[in-house]
Amino acid sequence: FTAFGEPKPLKFVEMFLNGTYGYVGQKILYVFLDHFPSGGRQDGWIADDYLRTYLTQNGMSRIVDLRDDDIFLINDADEIPAHDGVLFLKLFDGWTEPFAFHLRKSLYGFFWKQPGSLEVVSGCTVAMLFMVYNGDGIKLRRREYYLMPNFRQYENSTGHILVPWAVGSPLHFAGWHCSWCFKPEGIRYKLLSAQNGDFPRWGNYQEKRELSYIRELIETGGWFDGTEQDYPPADPKEHMYAPKYLLRNFDKYRYILENPYRKEGRGPGPVKAAEIYNQTGRIT
Repeated sequence: FTAFGEPKPLKFVEMFLNGTYGYVGQKILYVFLDHFPSGGRQDGWIADDYLRTYLTQNGMSRIVDLRDDDIFLINDADEIPAHDGVLFLKLFDGWTEPFAFHLRKSLYGFFWKQPGSLEVVSGCTVAMLFMVYNGDGIKLRRREYYLMPNFRQYENSTGHILVPWAVGSPLHFAGWHCSWCFKPEGIRYKLLSAQNGDFPRWGNYQEKRELSYIRELIETGGWFDGTEQDYPPADPKEHMYAPKYLLRNFDKYRYILENPYRKEGRGPGPVKAAEIYNQTGRIT
C-alpha cells in the first residue's frame, strides 16, 4: 500500500527476487506488510507511525543471535547516515543513547542545499530498544525516552546517565537528508501516495501534479506554496556534497547530482560533479 492506503505494485520485491540487489542480498531482510492499519486513511499519522512499528517488531523478531550491545538504526528512505558515522558507533564503546545524526539538507537533489542541518534521532542499542521502547521504532523517533516507564530502570542497569547526543553538528554533517529527490515522475507519484495527515497535502491539487510544474520547481528550487529559493545552488566541491557511492555512479544518479533543468544565465550553476570527482572518491 501507499502511505495514502492505495494498493501499489511491489517493485522492490520484484527487483530483489530478480537479482538486482544480489550484491547485498544476504544483508536484506524483507518485511512484507499485507494490510493497511485501521483508521490510517482518515488519519495519515496512524499509517505513518504504524509502518515503523510493524517494520521494527516484525523485522527484529526474525533476527537471530541479537546482542544487547548491537546497534539499532531506523531511518526514512530520504535519510542517509554517513558510513563513517555508523562505523564509529560500531567500533567504539562508551557512547550514551539514544543518538541522532546531523544531516545535510537538500531539496529535489543535492544541488539545492538548504540552511542548517536536520537532527534526526535514529538509533540506540538493542537493549534500550526492547527495555525502554518495547521494541517499537516509532517510540525511538519521538524523542520521548525519558517518559517511558522503564527508562530509569534501564539507565540504572547501564551504570551511567543516559544523555541523548548527535553524530556531527550543524556545521559538520554526518549524513544527508535529500527531500523529494526524484525525477519529476517520482515526485508526482509521491504527491499521490502521501499520507492523509501532513497538510497541506499538495497531491490533492491537480496543478501541483503537472510534470511541467514539477520540473519548474526542480529548476528554481521553489516550493509548492509558491515560496521561491533564496539561496544559490550548492557547489559540488564542498565537503559532504553527496554520498560517495552516488558520485562514483554519477551517470546513474545524475538527475540528483546536477540540476537537469537549470538554464544558462539563471544564476551560478554547479560545476559538473562528474568532472571533478577523481578515483580516490574525493571532490578536488
